[in-house]
Amino acid sequence: MLAVQPGQLVTLTDLIDAATRSFPSCRSSRARKGDLPQAIRILKASLALRDRTGHRYGETEVRLDLGVAYRGLGRLAEAQQEHEVARSLAVGSSERHVEAAALNELGLAELDDETGR
Repeated sequence: MLAVQPGQLVTLTDLIDAATRSFPSCRSSRARKGDLPQAIRILKASLALRDRTGHRYGETEVRLDLGVAYRGLGRLAEAQQEHEVARSLAVGSSERHVEAAALNELGLAELDDETGR
């Protein structure tokens, strides 16, 4: 946990590092379902910071993780939406490996939707 005093300036890197320590990765197979609501709160805060700073690659990664967290909670429409946005951002930045990850996660979310998981 990152302890921040009122009025203290904190870098984006500090916030991301704190979030990583709190919840290493939504895509990790070690993620427990009980961690997902907290992960979503952390990821939304990270998304807001990345949006303000214009860090599009970071936004893409956060949206991928958000989609995985939503899928883990059975919120499949939200998962699909986040993966579609991540895919679009990856295409726009020519990040093929991130585009592939987004397509993979989108496929898993759609599979879960079709099979009723």
